[in-house]
Amino acid sequence: MSEFVFVNNGADGKNILDLLNFFVQFGILFFAGYAVLSATNIYRKQKEEDKKLYEEQKKIDRGEDSRQMKINTLKDFVSYRFDLKGKEFSKALNEIPIAFHDSEDVIKKWNNFYVVISGDGGNFINEEDETEMSNKTLNSLFEEMCKDLNINLGKYTNDEFLKVFNKIS
Repeated sequence: MSEFVFVNNGADGKNILDLLNFFVQFGILFFAGYAVLSATNIYRKQKEEDKKLYEEQKKIDRGEDSRQMKINTLKDFVSYRFDLKGKEFSKALNEIPIAFHDSEDVIKKWNNFYVVISGDGGNFINEEDETEMSNKTLNSLFEEMCKDLNINLGKYTNDEFLKVFNKIS
């Protein structure tokens, strides 16, 4: 039976240390490279997540901008309703198809109101009937804009909507 005998003549020990040193350095470089690749991958994933969050925030901001535009239009509509032929009320009416472009029901009510106030709504027997129809379609448009914005009118009645302060005669 043969035996393994390790003979250290000095040169073999140096070779073994050199070999171990090589593996240690290679291992350090390997782990350093792995760490860089891992960090790069983490950075890339974070950048993708940030981009997705940014796009989602832009959508939210556009939605908030749209809602704010609707609220401003409704506010002007209500504020200047006392003067149907006035500049400010006309401005609010002209904004409705832009601000509420995504609400078919509001646009329908807006068209109905336009037909009545423009005189294309038919032949009214008297001015009282025309005023009643104008008030009815005005209220209907107001209610639909509030509904679109999820504004609960509660017990607010049509008659209350028609009450205005400092009415121009």
